[in-house]
Amino acid sequence: MASPSHTLLLPVLVVLVLLEAHTEVGVATSDHGPIMSHDMLEAGPWNDAHATLYGGADGSQAKDTMSQGYGLMTAALSNVLFNDGAGCGSCFGIKCINAPQSCKPGQPSICHQPMPSQLIAEYKVGIVPVQYRRRRRCPERASKLNKLGWTPMERKWGQYRETAKSRLRSPPPPRLASQRRENASDEKTKSWKSLINIAVSGAAGMISNHLLFKLASGEVFGPEQPIALKLLGSERSFQALEGVAMELEDSLYPLLREVSIGIDPYEVFQDAEWALLIGAKPRGPGMERADLLDINGQIFAEQGKALNAVASRNVKVMVVGNPCNTNALICLKNAPDLPAKNFHALTRLDENRAKCQMMMNQKFTSILQLALKAGVFYDKVSKVTIWGNHSTTQVPDFLNAKINGISVKEVITDTKWLEEEFTESVQKRGGVLIQKWGRSSAASTAVSIVDAIRSLITPTPPGDWFSSGVYTDGNPYGIAEDIVFSMPCRSEGNGDYELVKEVIFDDYLWKRIKKTEAELLAEKRCVGHLTGEGNAFCDLPEDTMLPGEQ
Repeated sequence: MASPSHTLLLPVLVVLVLLEAHTEVGVATSDHGPIMSHDMLEAGPWNDAHATLYGGADGSQAKDTMSQGYGLMTAALSNVLFNDGAGCGSCFGIKCINAPQSCKPGQPSICHQPMPSQLIAEYKVGIVPVQYRRRRRCPERASKLNKLGWTPMERKWGQYRETAKSRLRSPPPPRLASQRRENASDEKTKSWKSLINIAVSGAAGMISNHLLFKLASGEVFGPEQPIALKLLGSERSFQALEGVAMELEDSLYPLLREVSIGIDPYEVFQDAEWALLIGAKPRGPGMERADLLDINGQIFAEQGKALNAVASRNVKVMVVGNPCNTNALICLKNAPDLPAKNFHALTRLDENRAKCQMMMNQKFTSILQLALKAGVFYDKVSKVTIWGNHSTTQVPDFLNAKINGISVKEVITDTKWLEEEFTESVQKRGGVLIQKWGRSSAASTAVSIVDAIRSLITPTPPGDWFSSGVYTDGNPYGIAEDIVFSMPCRSEGNGDYELVKEVIFDDYLWKRIKKTEAELLAEKRCVGHLTGEGNAFCDLPEDTMLPGEQ
């Protein structure tokens, strides 16, 4: 094997690696004899072509293109092999012919992608006649390189890719997964749906560390839904993001067809059909709530613009990063070409907390939940709504909730407990968890994201509904419009939802709904400069952020 600087055909071979996610090139022969017969690999006749030398990896021939700003990796594009994109996903055999002064006798005709190159001709300036032909399929002993993200093409010289990183990595999860599917039985894959793109921000964080493997396993979108994960991180988290991608690759999930990473939302959100926006800046010491609204608001404004520019026109957006209601509002305001109805703020964890049984033995905790109080499991609790903001002003609604189909107030006659202990326990659950665990919730948040997505892609069971922070325009309750407010929803399982109309209110419930509404309106005024409404004016009544945001 020769180094890249001694490779006549390096430009052609490199461009196949860099431009196409599904390229597989294998070695037909080796020092130990044939690996696969040509009959198994080759298809079509040999075609005549020429190759020329561009020197080293910088692509230079007679001049130093590095001094011209052409970057670390430069390769000429072979129009013959690329063929306006028709060559994507293909393998090609290439051999040197009819040039006794250049061709190396006994050299294999196929270049092995895991190595930088193979020397099939002498290192000379000029052109060398070659032949090429397309292969029927790629050998199993193909590249084991890893793709951990694409780098944008910023300049053009022929065609090339430039990266500021120390290396460009070519992409196998899609390639290896595609190879597995091609070799799998029709019975296993014939029912698979079309691939969907799922973008996740904050992908190197703890919540994502729990969530991504649920997505990849099929737990969320089902056992027949292949997915591509598009992971967004930051400069600071990029190395950790590489590790996350490696773990996903190593887990060999059949449904995970592609993993890509990046730090630019305009790249990562390309064609996204789901965007799970988890990443947000935590609240630091001495940071006022208004400061956090502004700092995170800028993040979500930029992500909203990116979604508006490059995501699927029907992308579903789940905002998790806090303060999630107002972040979702900022995001949708910066994505005017996308349906506002497609944006959600995650309040499902609050709903789950209201339903759940924290401990089997009450003596270990003073926190009593609906199911525990009534002596039944959480799946018998239905129609639980979280109204309003994801803060300590949130309103867990026991008035409309049912246990075993019976009104909660009939099952639990202790009204004082419902209005005081139950309500406060849900509102402050995050703080108690931090006291016990020493960190904010991550695993349960990931579970609630799964629940929230499943609620949108599976029909809502009869006699039930779910909570989600959604845009209030046109709501039937009289809640102020143009904010993101958690309300009861139902879905037919198509990713869309409708607000539930058959709810009742009493003075206790309505008074608390108006309090959380006032808080969200105040937050909206704080971020007016990010939603297109002019200057910001902050008059937040009190600091009601959940402890996980501290």
